[in-house]
Amino acid sequence: MLGPLLITGPAGQPVVVARPQQRTVLHVLLARAGAAVPPDTLAGALWGPAAGRRAPGALRVLVHHLRRVLGADRIVREPGGFVLRVADGELDAHEFLALLDEAGGGEPERARGLLRRALGLWRGAAFQDDDSGDPVRAVAARLTERRLTAYEDLFDLELRRGAYRQVCAETLAVVREHPLREQLVAQAMTALAGSERTAEALQLYERTRLLLAEELGTDPGARLRDLYAELLAPSRTHLGMPATDVPPERDPHTGCRIVPAQLPPSTAHFTARGAEVARLSARLRAAGAGPVRCGVAGMGGIGKTALAVEASRRVAAAFPDGQLFVDLRGGEPEPADPGRVLGAFLRALGVASSAVPAGAEERAALFRSRVADLRILVVLDNAAGEAQVHPLLPAGPGCAVLITSRARMTALDGVDWTDLGLLDPADGARLLHAVAGRGTDEPAATAEVVDLCGRLPLAIRIAGARVLGRPHWDVARLADALRDERGRLDELTVGDLAVRGSLRLSYQALPDDAARLLRRLGLLGGDDLNAWVAATLLDTPIAEAERLLDLLVDAQLVRITGAGPGSHLRYGLHDLVRLYARERADAEESTAGREAALARTWTTLADIATEADRRAPLRVLTAVAAVTGAAPPDEPWIDALLADPAAWYDAERNRLIEGAHTASGEAAWRIPAASMLEFQTRGLFRDWRDTHRLGLRAAVAAGDLTARALMHRNLAQLEIFGGDGDWQRGATEAQAALELFRHAGIPLGEADALLLLSAAALRQGDLGTALPPAREGLRIARAAGDRRAEANLLHQVGWIHRMSGDLDTARERLGEGLRLAGDGGFTRLLIWLSIAVGIVHRDRDDLVAADHHLRQALTAAREARLDGDTASILTHLAALRRRRGDPAGARATAEESLRLCRAVGLVFNEAQTLITLGEIAIDLGDGTHAHGLLTAGRDRMERLSSVHGRAQAWRALGDAESLRGRPDAARDARVEARRLFHRAGDAAAAGALDSLLTGPPGTDDARGPQDPGHTVPEDGRGTRHSDPDEYRTRHAPG
Repeated sequence: MLGPLLITGPAGQPVVVARPQQRTVLHVLLARAGAAVPPDTLAGALWGPAAGRRAPGALRVLVHHLRRVLGADRIVREPGGFVLRVADGELDAHEFLALLDEAGGGEPERARGLLRRALGLWRGAAFQDDDSGDPVRAVAARLTERRLTAYEDLFDLELRRGAYRQVCAETLAVVREHPLREQLVAQAMTALAGSERTAEALQLYERTRLLLAEELGTDPGARLRDLYAELLAPSRTHLGMPATDVPPERDPHTGCRIVPAQLPPSTAHFTARGAEVARLSARLRAAGAGPVRCGVAGMGGIGKTALAVEASRRVAAAFPDGQLFVDLRGGEPEPADPGRVLGAFLRALGVASSAVPAGAEERAALFRSRVADLRILVVLDNAAGEAQVHPLLPAGPGCAVLITSRARMTALDGVDWTDLGLLDPADGARLLHAVAGRGTDEPAATAEVVDLCGRLPLAIRIAGARVLGRPHWDVARLADALRDERGRLDELTVGDLAVRGSLRLSYQALPDDAARLLRRLGLLGGDDLNAWVAATLLDTPIAEAERLLDLLVDAQLVRITGAGPGSHLRYGLHDLVRLYARERADAEESTAGREAALARTWTTLADIATEADRRAPLRVLTAVAAVTGAAPPDEPWIDALLADPAAWYDAERNRLIEGAHTASGEAAWRIPAASMLEFQTRGLFRDWRDTHRLGLRAAVAAGDLTARALMHRNLAQLEIFGGDGDWQRGATEAQAALELFRHAGIPLGEADALLLLSAAALRQGDLGTALPPAREGLRIARAAGDRRAEANLLHQVGWIHRMSGDLDTARERLGEGLRLAGDGGFTRLLIWLSIAVGIVHRDRDDLVAADHHLRQALTAAREARLDGDTASILTHLAALRRRRGDPAGARATAEESLRLCRAVGLVFNEAQTLITLGEIAIDLGDGTHAHGLLTAGRDRMERLSSVHGRAQAWRALGDAESLRGRPDAARDARVEARRLFHRAGDAAAAGALDSLLTGPPGTDDARGPQDPGHTVPEDGRGTRHSDPDEYRTRHAPG
């Protein structure tokens, strides 16, 4: 997952999934490993709008072939779809996240090593070779963000110990890839200054300042400005200078040997170059008597990569120990860092991530050692220069290297260079005919087109594709269109300018209204849009917008990416097309026209999102429309578009985030307010916080009390239920929302804020404070006649009664809420109330009814793709299995929950599941393992300020210490647990500990390790707190 798809079998052998469609299915299943993926999702990723009635059968065939490759038990069919089964440690992404969690809060030296191990797992971009689109994109984005945060944490540790010179190059390399991330820039500046390179640090600041101004229209933040000022001062003792060099960590352990096969597929319609392919193939096969180094040089777009791949594939069998391939990005502003490339090579060759050295020189030495006795082919594509290539050259006699570059690298010894020139006219004609699929009967027109393209392969391919996309065109018509461009094409010196010339030709051939649409599409970011966006940009009916989009598809300026909600197609623009379109908009459209088009788009997006929020079955807080009084959009296509609100949210997620960051006026707060459900459901906590802070700023600037109240309400929801939020800050946000809603006279808003105040108190274990606002909110919801709000508050009130030990009242309130949620079709509330009712049944020892309700909730949560709810339910089911005397089954279920918690960043659920696993380990008689799990869970609960969670952990630690034969430590733990239970208002749990602490000596040792009921007092209800009692992390109002 952390790079191109790479699968290793049990014995270390590579497992190849060759067919693109099989790889697409596997990518989507990997993105949701362990969860059910509906067949429709897989079909959409495979065929988009072309998926017809035969899609289910074709999908079954693809899955059948994958099972043959991966093993029959790897992919199973469950009610919700196909599930890819994985175990701990089998996915690099899971290992990466686990290492990050282990590094968090640990001793600095150990944390540093864990972070380096985690980052060393990356072999490229997340899901690098995936083209399935939305099903995978969000997971890749989350992994990328965690990677950047890990780099920031690592660099902070390195700089604190004075390792300026060691991390200098590394920080600069990361900054080159992410130049707008100010924390990384500050760390790179600190490393430069500590390495006595202050002038370069100041230059980096200036480049960043200019880039921020150009890209975002902002200045550097306070930290960067302060650091800049300090670097200009005569004394900089805070940097810990002079710098000290720290030797890199080394781990001699290596993984099992892998045979990498990284060559990409051959280019479609590879034409000509027969002599060059034969010459390169012969030279590469000569490896054995000594290392072979070949190079291909030529201008951009000349076909260097296509030639290199074709020749390499022909000789691949001569290199049985593997073929390595890397794009060094020599034509881009920031080429690939050779140290990182070496790290990827080493991991591909079977070197464990922990054994990859930190320094580039050490990596190069280890790489040469690893391949010294191998027959291996290394393809270094698009190289920038000698300094980049030299560390990547193997020296073994059986090794061969093939380099492609725009210019010869004369400083590299022993390279046999091939200069690749323009195609001759005959080969150019064959390429044009192959791509276009016709034209052989037009020799004169063909020759003219090839000449107008400058005989550059990239330009000829573009020209052929234009003919292919216009069935009514012949090659002569294309020659007419190209004729005026021949001078410009002849003068181009780099491949991207040839692409630009072709785009200009396509643009100039458009009707005026289609050209206007293309220009305005360039004003937006992202690579995916629905027809309503086009209609809004032009202020035209959607049918007309679709007609114009079809023209742009015909012109190959826009591509169809799949079917979207409402039976409308979704469209995408290539980045280069977007750049060209934006340039034309700046040149041809007035500022007022551009701003008006964007304002319409963001207002329409806010209208649609508000209506989607109103219709969403997963929503539990009051709809934004009900708070603001917004009317539904008056558009004939809105019902079809929002037939499935969740699907619409998923499709428009990036557009919603873009709008929240760039819109002005009311749309600046309406978009984030109506997007909270998507952020919460998909665990997009950072986007949630960022967009709502911007929305709050806009609401304050507008003086809109209702808007401010909504922003505070949603921020309270985030802090209380957003994974690793601040519960006290959440209470403050909820109080602010309550006061504003009261001032604005919005009762249902008051009910929401009161529920959140109750939830914040419950999170902190304060049952006495939690109940009054929940009761008051319930009274308001009933008076307003809002069944959804009433069901939500019944859930809250019932749960507080359950926590207080009043199971009869809890059952009444929760049962009433369950009926309301079922009658109203409130999907998420139905899930939560089913969980709560199941737990109360378990507390009353009706384990059959408890299992029934929890499994109903689990099925619904998985169908709705609610990972947080799913993790919570699994933990409760684990506790239920424990009560039934099945500790092994309970452990397997809890471990599944833990993996899901860590995958989606559910910090509280993770802490609770660790405690549950610790209790299960006690049942299995493993006190030492239990102690480790419980300590980890307790520490997390302390960071979260959860009084009741800490009490649970201390109580179980008492049992673990007793099992380990440490009675004094056991008593101390139980005393602390009793104190915390009293503080949390849980008299029943505290009383049970009183009985244990005052019992006869040795009472606690009488319990056997397999007795799952050891904490049950005489009333039979004491175990109710041995399970997650605050199961709503991000699954609560909203």
